[in-house]
Amino acid sequence: MLIPFRALLSELSRPRQTLLRTQILHAFIIKTHISKDPFYATRLVRLYAINNDLSSAQQLFDETPQRSIFLWNSIIRAYAKTHLFSDAFALFKRMLSLETSPDNFTFACILRACSEKADINGLEIVHGLGVVLGFGLDSVCCSALVSAYSKLG
Repeated sequence: MLIPFRALLSELSRPRQTLLRTQILHAFIIKTHISKDPFYATRLVRLYAINNDLSSAQQLFDETPQRSIFLWNSIIRAYAKTHLFSDAFALFKRMLSLETSPDNFTFACILRACSEKADINGLEIVHGLGVVLGFGLDSVCCSALVSAYSKLG
């Protein structure tokens, strides 16, 4: 069976898709046996999140055996953007306990969630962890820190 990867990649790269179109793309990916690939899972999680279908995004995340940092960031960002901060923090803690190390975008997302939640203690803890893990001078993290601390006064 010839898989039209260019068409699939084009569809997955669009900034927005309807929920129905996302479900169709997901079904096609399952049918072609590439659903466990973290690249495709990341794209689908992002599309489900855009359509406010976090249960499908979470289910897909849970079913993906090899989770890349991009997949972790997508699901954490999905929860943070919908103000489900406790879920975003729980995923962050879970990620820290497993093999995947956070990157500067993970920290930026969690820092933003701390400021949105008005959690100064959480912000300081995440800030410290970011410094310990070597992100203290990273421009993405520093920008997120300035924004977060500014928002919290």
